[in-house]
Amino acid sequence: PGLLVAAITLAVFLPSLSNDFVNLDDPLYVYENPSIRSLDLGFFRWALTAVVLGHWHPLTNLTYAIDHALWGLNPLWFHLTSILVHALNTLLVFVLVRRLADPIVRADPACRNPDRSLAITAGVAALLFGIHPTRVESVAWIAERKDVVYGLFFLLSVVFYVEYCRGGRWRKALYALSLAAFALSIMGKAMA
Repeated sequence: PGLLVAAITLAVFLPSLSNDFVNLDDPLYVYENPSIRSLDLGFFRWALTAVVLGHWHPLTNLTYAIDHALWGLNPLWFHLTSILVHALNTLLVFVLVRRLADPIVRADPACRNPDRSLAITAGVAALLFGIHPTRVESVAWIAERKDVVYGLFFLLSVVFYVEYCRGGRWRKALYALSLAAFALSIMGKAMA
């Protein structure tokens, strides 16, 4: 069900592949930004220290540089990257809701099929996240990629933290992964 919800989200946003760059923020972040045109040491120095339009987001700048290195300045590929990351975020919302709802659903004696209930609950929540109109700007506007990038690592951080709280053999590693993912989230957008 999680993959299905991610696929539906992907399909909903595919029309944005025909979008071009826009004149609001896209020039400074991408198509007039000489700093993203190479992945050398100079780029990494710039990415770690640059504040573009009042924002520090080196990880997001890295995604722009990777897209540029692979595809040049073709906006289709920049849009595809954002769509794919958002679809992955939707899958992570599914996983997170399923994990959080699991003890509640399993504790309900009236629930006859907890696995089905969990799949439906997580699927509906993830689908609402994935196709909600408030996500459109973040996915369809290249300059707003920082939202999907920070969202990816923020959701990963929370998923790792929830698993850490459940205990088990890999507890310390999960905590470290949660902190690392959170740090990457901040590097995607300071709002994290």
